[in-house]
Amino acid sequence: ALARTGRGSRAVEAIERAMLLRPESVALRRRYADTLSLLGRSAEAERNYRIALEMIERAKAPAALRVPQVLLPAGAAGGP
Repeated sequence: ALARTGRGSRAVEAIERAMLLRPESVALRRRYADTLSLLGRSAEAERNYRIALEMIERAKAPAALRVPQVLLPAGAAGGP
């Protein structure tokens, strides 16, 4: 709602704070990407949509097949 009322930077900041508390939340990541998209920040939005999709795929994989976060290449799925 903030993004639609001209307070987009506040919306982005609020979602970023929420993601710090719940980094595993696909819903927050999706909301973040949606907000970035509304603000015309297409490249950032696309990157975050991809991260959300990767999070969903990791959640579907059996635990034994999940790649530990430390083994992901830099920049993948929010890695270092």
